[in-house]
Amino acid sequence: MAFNPLGERDEAQELSEINIIPLVDVMLVLLILFIITAPLFTPHGFNINLPKADTTAVQETPDIIALAVKANGQIFWQDELLTTEQLLQRLTQSAQQPKQATIHLRADAETQYQHIAMVLEIVKQSGMEQLGFITQPEGVL
Repeated sequence: MAFNPLGERDEAQELSEINIIPLVDVMLVLLILFIITAPLFTPHGFNINLPKADTTAVQETPDIIALAVKANGQIFWQDELLTTEQLLQRLTQSAQQPKQATIHLRADAETQYQHIAMVLEIVKQSGMEQLGFITQPEGVL
């Protein structure tokens, strides 16, 4: 390219300048996309100062009543055979205590549902509120 003091261009010369207008257009589109999507990546919400638990307090273990229902319908309270009337009487006494015990109910695999439903009804009538079913995982002997 020869030096032309008058600033005139020859028609035969090619334009060797970089056209940056398409580059600027693409960059502006990307900038707008980032401005729109940036709030989606920031966590929304507010900070809460949660109370800290006092781990020095001694936790009392709850009293546990172990009930077992055999396949023939017999009910056992801590390995003692009871009738339904005796069971209702004992559970009613336990329900009146200031701190109720937790009932752990076990049943044989062959126990009919009517026997378990009867025990559940007695527990409900007595006013006891905490009941858990004890099961054995499969494959464990």
